[in-house]
Amino acid sequence: MSASETNPSEVAFGHMPILEPLLPPTAADTQHPQPPRHRVPSSNTDLAGAAVASAHGNITRLVKSRVKHWTATFTIVDWISVFIPAAGWLSKYKWDKWLTADLIAGITVGIMAVPEAISYANLAGLPSEFGMTATLVPCIIYALFGSSRQLAVGPVAMMCLLLSSGMIDNIDGQYDNEDPNRPANPEAQHAYNTAAIQISLIAGLMFLAAGALHLGFLTQFLSHSVKYFLGVEISRHWSVVGTTEAILRHEPEWEWQEAAMGLTFLAIVVTMKHFGRQKKKWAWMRSAGPLLVTVLGIASVWAFGLDKKGIKTVGKVEAGLPRIYVQRWFPLHDPQPKVLTAGIITLVALMESIAVAKTLADRNNYSISPNRELVGLGMANAAGAVFGACPVSGSFSRSAVSNDSGARTGLTAVFTGALVAFVMAFIMPVFALLPMNVLAAIITASLFSNLEISESTYLFKINKLDWVVWMTSFLGTVFLGVEIGLSLAIGLALLLVIYESAFPGVPILGRLPESTIYRNKDQYPNAEVDDRVTVMRIDAPIYFANVEYILDFVRSGHQKEQDPDDESCAILATEGLRFLVIDMSAVTYIDTAGLRGLEALLGILQANDIQLLLANPSHVVMTMMDSSGLTDLIGREHLFVEVHDAVQHAHEDIERISMELRNRPQAPRAGSISLHGRPSIEYLNKMI
Repeated sequence: MSASETNPSEVAFGHMPILEPLLPPTAADTQHPQPPRHRVPSSNTDLAGAAVASAHGNITRLVKSRVKHWTATFTIVDWISVFIPAAGWLSKYKWDKWLTADLIAGITVGIMAVPEAISYANLAGLPSEFGMTATLVPCIIYALFGSSRQLAVGPVAMMCLLLSSGMIDNIDGQYDNEDPNRPANPEAQHAYNTAAIQISLIAGLMFLAAGALHLGFLTQFLSHSVKYFLGVEISRHWSVVGTTEAILRHEPEWEWQEAAMGLTFLAIVVTMKHFGRQKKKWAWMRSAGPLLVTVLGIASVWAFGLDKKGIKTVGKVEAGLPRIYVQRWFPLHDPQPKVLTAGIITLVALMESIAVAKTLADRNNYSISPNRELVGLGMANAAGAVFGACPVSGSFSRSAVSNDSGARTGLTAVFTGALVAFVMAFIMPVFALLPMNVLAAIITASLFSNLEISESTYLFKINKLDWVVWMTSFLGTVFLGVEIGLSLAIGLALLLVIYESAFPGVPILGRLPESTIYRNKDQYPNAEVDDRVTVMRIDAPIYFANVEYILDFVRSGHQKEQDPDDESCAILATEGLRFLVIDMSAVTYIDTAGLRGLEALLGILQANDIQLLLANPSHVVMTMMDSSGLTDLIGREHLFVEVHDAVQHAHEDIERISMELRNRPQAPRAGSISLHGRPSIEYLNKMI
């Protein structure tokens, strides 16, 4: 190439000279000609600023063009759907094809939702109308703002349990109110109802601001429903152990009639849910189970007067549509436990709802918007707070029934809400005869669905650490309560993340035969390694928690799963090692401790006459290295875009020094110096 000609690669990389190979080409190089090697360019802020300034005009023109395009092509419906997504699918709704399917699915879910709403309200320690309102209002609001077509939003067991366990200790006298429809302490029940409304509002606001939240391990567990099987009046407790202890303490008060009814109804619900999952044509049985035991329970009490013979029932339930409770939003007395409870509810609901929505979207070949889901859930909870509802989330069981029943759009939720409204307006007083053991059966059947023993077995088989987190959450909930169990699980999961990042994988790489690809030599035994040039990869960001581990690995070669007494894998002990190439492709971030660690590593290597080469550092890492001056210490000529470029450079340097040794008539003055200076006899002898 003449002096006047310009290599395109030099233009792209700041006119850096490209080193031509001095070694004879390998078979792989002959069959697959390699592109010229490129070194990493500087992250010069002036160049970046100039680039931004030059691009500003183009960006401005692009924005104006897009706005003009939107105003010309977007209809009024399109603009409305930006804020209310339901406007988009309603404008394209195929009434002749989808209406019947949505109607059937909506009625099916509504039939299942009514008895569950009453059961979950009781689990939360709230009157029945709170559960019904939570089924009516939020599901319709979510249909307007959410992106899932099958998600059934309403009261779920976990949300109700979190509300009860989070607030019962903060309301004086609420422990005495075993039956929220007939409270022994009306003032305490009123304060508790107000707290539930305020928590729904806070949770709604948190949902709207929760786009940046990412959750680890969350758990679901129920603990309060089993007591109704025995007909025992006991106070609420914050753990399964407390509830069990209270049940055993009241053993003389056990009533076999309650137990017989409850176990019978439980067997019916569990059996119907089981068969409903076996075949698609039996899917209707999943939703019919709660309805059937509700009808049987009410009919039994009405026909045989069981309420007068000691069987506990729901009691008086007023008919009517939801009322407005905005006046109870303020004042927000004792906000700390309410905000904490709302925060836990938000975290759990985020995981549960979005996971269910994504699963259903995958099954029906469409995608959801997580941000839109957060808005939909936030609006649903806020609307529920207006009309007096407990916090809501996406229900897995009702959503599955909705999907199995053929739901096509969010109009399904509207039909569900219409059925619930009809029941509230005209049929609600009938539920006064509903036995409490029926509610216990419905809730306990939900427990069996949520307690995934198979998940524990799978985790134990695949990943023991994940299994430990699962067991921690389970046992913590059983013995210490929901909040503590949940906190322990999340805390342990975070500790495991820190542990994994503190001991990252640092594999030694080898070149795959007939290629320029470098892979873990333990995973690919046929990968070729050169004792003179060791290639290693750091599989994590370099920061204060793991930098010492990385330095120790270079000094000793030990990873966390290896025997510390085995010195055979020590990098510094490798005979004839002259270059250490570090693949930085997995290092997405480096902090000041990591920079100092690399500087210390550079000193260790230079003290052993070993040159450090870095391959493929990210822009973030390069910026940090440039700012700290580490780039100059390493030498920009020792930074490369690809691992193979760095290895080829090392081989060329070794060949160059070997040629100097062969051609030099007299030996230079003895004394060991680094690669940056004139090599000594001892050093050159090591090279060959």
